Amino acid sequence: MKLSQSALAERAGLTRNCIQQMECHEHLPLPSTMFNLIQALDFSEEETVCFWRDLSEAYRQDNALQQENAEPTGVV
Repeated sequence: MKLSQSALAERAGLTRNCIQQMECHEHLPLPSTMFNLIQALDFSEEETVCFWRDLSEAYRQDNALQQENAEPTGVV
């Protein structure tokens, strides 16, 4: 849509820094944040379904990576 980070942030009720962090993959946003973005970008129903499916997979992969990198607790 050729929106600046600031313009998208304003549309979605977020900060520009929040948009920047998502674009740089610094963190996975909350579902409520993603819902705001979906509305701000006027996603179609099909785009919304695909988006939530892809986001769910990203959360699953992130969780698996965090578990893989977790330090052992010393419990056997």
